[in-house]
Amino acid sequence: MKRIKYAFIGSRKAHTVRAEKALGHRLPQKAVVHHPDEDSLNPNARLVICQDNAHHLLLHVRARVLRAGGNPNTDAMCGGCQMPKPITDFAPSATRSTGRSHLCHACDALKAAKRRRTQAMKINAQRRARWIKRRDEANAARRADRAARPEWYRQESRRQFANDRENITARNQAWLAEHKDVINARRREKRLQLALDQVEIWEKGIDVLAAELEAPN
Repeated sequence: MKRIKYAFIGSRKAHTVRAEKALGHRLPQKAVVHHPDEDSLNPNARLVICQDNAHHLLLHVRARVLRAGGNPNTDAMCGGCQMPKPITDFAPSATRSTGRSHLCHACDALKAAKRRRTQAMKINAQRRARWIKRRDEANAARRADRAARPEWYRQESRRQFANDRENITARNQAWLAEHKDVINARRREKRLQLALDQVEIWEKGIDVLAAELEAPN
């Protein structure tokens, strides 16, 4: 946050001394001195004595709207796009002193969409973390189960797996040997069809070229 520097008269701020001199007595307890020109170092700057800090902030808000080219009576500054918008473009708010949201409808919709995306990403991350945890627990349980099996059981399992693989390989080879003629015939038909299609394309090209040559110039 930017620190504001003030002019001093002795040990007191210059704007406080000038305001008390204009009033003829000390400032009230909640009173705040406002600089309309926002020149706190100028000892001769214009001053406005506000009854409390809320009124002081209101003057700053109205000044911001005015500097941005808006109408302080009908417009308000959006805290998202930093642009003056009509007051009707801000949703009512019971928690803010102004009685309306600090974001316009467009910025509020963007913020809500971003919040939904963030929430969805958080939920997906939690779901993935739970899935990874369950997977790791299942893998650990399977590894522990395999480690607890006796050596003869592991050897029998490996032998059975090798036999199954050999049987599958043998069945595949037998099927290929049985249907070898059919597979070769289908391959020959496919190659022949590709050759016929290529010949047909060439014939069409020759016909087009002949028509172009016979056409009068």
